[in-house]
Amino acid sequence: MITFLEAIKKHMEQGEDLLLAVVRETEGSVPRGKGAAMLIGSSGILKGSVGGGALEAAVLKTAQDCLAEKRSASLTFSLGTGGQIPTGMICGGTAAVWLQYIRSGDRTWQEQCDQAFLLLKDGCSAQLSFDPFSLPLDPPDRALLFGGGHIAKALTPILASVDFRVVVMDERPEFAINERFPNASQVVCGDFGHLDGVFRFRENDYAVVVTSGHVHDFEVEEQLLRKELAYVGVIGSRKKTAAVNAKLKAAGIPEEKLAQVHTPIGLDIGAVTPEEIAVSIAAEMIAVRANRRSRTFGAVVPAAGLSSRMGAFKPLLDLGGKPLICRTLDSLRAGGCGKIFIVTGHRADELEAAAAAPDVHFVRNPDYASTGMLESVQKGLFELLREDPPDFVILLPGDVPLVNSDTMHALKEAARNGAAIARPSHQGKAGHPVLLDRAMAEQLLAYRGEEGVRGFLRGHPDGTVFLETDDPGILTDVDTPEDYQKWNK
Repeated sequence: MITFLEAIKKHMEQGEDLLLAVVRETEGSVPRGKGAAMLIGSSGILKGSVGGGALEAAVLKTAQDCLAEKRSASLTFSLGTGGQIPTGMICGGTAAVWLQYIRSGDRTWQEQCDQAFLLLKDGCSAQLSFDPFSLPLDPPDRALLFGGGHIAKALTPILASVDFRVVVMDERPEFAINERFPNASQVVCGDFGHLDGVFRFRENDYAVVVTSGHVHDFEVEEQLLRKELAYVGVIGSRKKTAAVNAKLKAAGIPEEKLAQVHTPIGLDIGAVTPEEIAVSIAAEMIAVRANRRSRTFGAVVPAAGLSSRMGAFKPLLDLGGKPLICRTLDSLRAGGCGKIFIVTGHRADELEAAAAAPDVHFVRNPDYASTGMLESVQKGLFELLREDPPDFVILLPGDVPLVNSDTMHALKEAARNGAAIARPSHQGKAGHPVLLDRAMAEQLLAYRGEEGVRGFLRGHPDGTVFLETDDPGILTDVDTPEDYQKWNK
């Protein structure tokens, strides 16, 4: 998405009005999913795709009309029967597409793109805010190439073209130069024996070990396998792999970590030349990334209570120019949640009118005055899990509106790394939201124990991963007028 933002900025600076088409929602079989985007100018498609074929042609035609009329629009395109605009395609689904008109001199859009660009470049999550919704932007996954030889030189432009942020490291000054890797975000000359002094490793890092003559492969691989990374690939024959693995075992690396290493690196396509090997490595990394991204997330937001301690109806309190409940929804959208189920009760009609959006569904708890949060959560879970259930569920009370996007991103990474339950903490204190895998969510749905959701979580200490954050927003229950005044400053 970084290159997308660069394209928006470039064309705006050239005085060109733009149209940004974003897939908001999909149903059934469609070529591209939620979040797919395409940038359109007066000359046609400038960057991206929302699916190709007749769908894209229909979006392009409507976008050009919007450009001419200087307006935005929201339309549903049919890939079968139904929808506002038929495309003649036979996939059978529908795609709701938002068409955002961007005037060349719009300073708000320029500033928004600049801010998102800087956040993504630093490895943080960001978002683009449209009038009716927000588009969460995950930072590009980082590819760390250890070794600056022929394979790294061929691999770097391929990975950069498919939205990896490439960093190349070599101990040899003549190889660790920017001119050799113009597509890399960073080129580092450093000591392979002390990687912690060079990098702050992240769980969405992809590491490729291709050091010169395999001299440093063992010391690099040993350090990497003591981290939690998305991918570790090491070049070499099966004979070399067996010898290195024996040394790694002797160094205390467990079998299950060795089994996660992709070696010999790359898909088996009969690659011989550095360029062919680079294609096979990139293909394997794309496959791993696609599998990680295929995990789906839904959310349940209990908001049925009376707000008795506040003395006013909490969900509709103004917080920075928006109803408090909408701030909570912004946090979930920044975390890439698909379906969001809000459980309502007290003043349900008003709350539902304020929070209405294509990705929001409502479930009413008629017994809200006599039941606790567990009952509301279970009603939301029942509806969320009933049809096309997500892989993971995020529970976020409606009165916790200030969770930042980095916390949401950390929860998603914990999910992709196999956490059954994940909870953020701040200064050692656990907060919201709570992430559950589908099996745990089903157990919570059937739970009849004491102490509600808290009791359920206490009963699963071994399956819970705590993520320490610098986000005080995870502790911001807005329960009292004093809480409200504190967090509304």
